[in-house]
Amino acid sequence: MIWRPQPLVCGTPPLAETLATRLDARLVAPEALARLCPWPGQPLILLDPSDAETLIATLADRLAGARRPRRLILIHHRHPPPALPTGTAAGPLRIETLDLAATGARTLLARWPLHLGCDVAAGRRPHLLLVGRATPAAALLRQALLSGHYGQQHLRITLLDPDPAAAAAWFRATQPQGEAIAELRCATPETPMLAADTPVSLALICDPPRAAAHATRLRAQIAAVSNASPPLIAVATAPWPAGERAAWDGQTLPFSLIADACTPETLFTGLADQLARTIHDHYRDSVAAQGRDPDGEPGGQPWPQLAESFRAANRHQADHMLAKLAVVDCRAVPEERVAGFAFTAPEVECLARIEHQRWAADRRLDGWTHAAVRDNKRKHHPQLVDYDALSEPMKDLDRFAVRGVPTLLARAGRGIQRLLIVALVEPASSETPPPPRRLISNALGRLHARYPDRALVLATGLASPLTRALAAQGLEHPATGLWLLHQRPLSALLADCTDPATRTTLLALVARAERRLPLVPGGLAAWIERRAEIAWHPAPPAPTTRPDKRLWLTADGKGLAWDFEY
Repeated sequence: MIWRPQPLVCGTPPLAETLATRLDARLVAPEALARLCPWPGQPLILLDPSDAETLIATLADRLAGARRPRRLILIHHRHPPPALPTGTAAGPLRIETLDLAATGARTLLARWPLHLGCDVAAGRRPHLLLVGRATPAAALLRQALLSGHYGQQHLRITLLDPDPAAAAAWFRATQPQGEAIAELRCATPETPMLAADTPVSLALICDPPRAAAHATRLRAQIAAVSNASPPLIAVATAPWPAGERAAWDGQTLPFSLIADACTPETLFTGLADQLARTIHDHYRDSVAAQGRDPDGEPGGQPWPQLAESFRAANRHQADHMLAKLAVVDCRAVPEERVAGFAFTAPEVECLARIEHQRWAADRRLDGWTHAAVRDNKRKHHPQLVDYDALSEPMKDLDRFAVRGVPTLLARAGRGIQRLLIVALVEPASSETPPPPRRLISNALGRLHARYPDRALVLATGLASPLTRALAAQGLEHPATGLWLLHQRPLSALLADCTDPATRTTLLALVARAERRLPLVPGGLAAWIERRAEIAWHPAPPAPTTRPDKRLWLTADGKGLAWDFEY
């Protein structure tokens, strides 16, 4: 066993205590830090100290003459961020800063992306609902504005606040040019102005004292208007009490900036930035291939020396890759599963439009505006126009960026597979038993073997023991995904589960669902016909049933029949 020194955490309880426990770190009081210098090779984490500049200057003085620099991670959630003492860049401390709100927003929207509750490949647009303005509401809005580009329709954002006019003013103050990127609506929590044409795909509650009450009301309001059951994420800086976490259902979920965003992967190993660093390394290689020295350009510096603004741009590009794949029904998978991949010409053109929207949103949120001549000091850019208004050479830049996505993912150890959507049709009776496990295993094995270059997704409403058994066994295979099709709200499905074990099984499956798509009442058959490639029926289907590829349980319940054998 290799011994590794414990990280050190210095900050104000109770947040610092939580972080130390989360990281298996040693908690150190600020007044005791100086006595530890020089500390061993472990990182030191300063959690939002009251006087960061003085504290860091003191540590630098105590470390003067040390043989090697020590790593210091400064976590802050105040704006502007704490000032750093001059001269620390090449001194005995290697200082990294981490914006707690921005990191939390990236982490949250990576776990629950805007397309989780929206069928973007079918042309639907996401709808983000935000309640409250506590930390990190502004960072969440900014991350959504950067990552919510899926097509020609703008992302819809609804802010719920007792004073809608104040909420609108706050949005415009914190997100300059945000209304050029998204469609904004403001309403009160009691009358949220929801519409069935654009169901809520994700709701974020940044009002910890009233989170449970907001969630209860929203769950009913959203279900009544659009039959949707999107995740309702209750966000706080501090951890949620353990009892409250255990009591919440599969729709209302807690998220803590300290407990859920400050992970060892984020703070120590750099895994959260792996794809962003890959994008940056690829850019440096491209610059060098053109005969220029990347070290001579501000945006070409090695990652450790790269300015935070350039790091953020790489992160935004990385964060949006999964959104692009969702638009064309694809998924990132381990590279060893993929022999090769290329987008079709129509896909490249579609995604190039979206890439231009993403780039323009990044520029606009950084204060850039359109002008005929580029001026970096004034932040003027001639390309801040619609995609159709670009010249062909400028469009080619976006197309080039899209064509490079498979290469970038490959450099990060990931490949791309197109989805194979298999719809699990509900039986006529909820008492229909599931087929034997061996039949399910055989069918799934044959599907994976027949489509080795496809990513299998089981799409179902999970409304019966049969479809729940099929989904549960399918998810035992690491290459199988699950889409939950909501013909009824999740609360109604849970109400039908009078047996605690059945409820637990349903909640476990809901937690594994990659998508939670609302359907209009009676709309399942139309969705299957339009979106599924294969339908798995509980009994012999009618000859006219779509799609054309089907399998079903034989009348004796002992076998499966297929109508697309090769």
